[in-house]
Amino acid sequence: MVPLGRFVSIRPNAVRLLKSKAAKREVPLHGILEHLLDTALPTSSGLFPYLTVDKVVTRYAYLRRLHPELHGTVFHSTRKGFV
Repeated sequence: MVPLGRFVSIRPNAVRLLKSKAAKREVPLHGILEHLLDTALPTSSGLFPYLTVDKVVTRYAYLRRLHPELHGTVFHSTRKGFV
């Protein structure tokens, strides 16, 4: 039997709730990221505990002003591109 890989469960936690019931799901984890998950990522708290959504969105707005090719995009565009 061929293993299917590792899946990540997206669910509400103490740090963040989900926007809807449909947001709760399992998504496959890319094989390259499995090693990082096991060795380099923090085992508690968030991945970037010093960042807030407000800081990230404000910084993205600043980058949009500096880079005309980002005109018309929003912060969520970066999430889509990353995934």
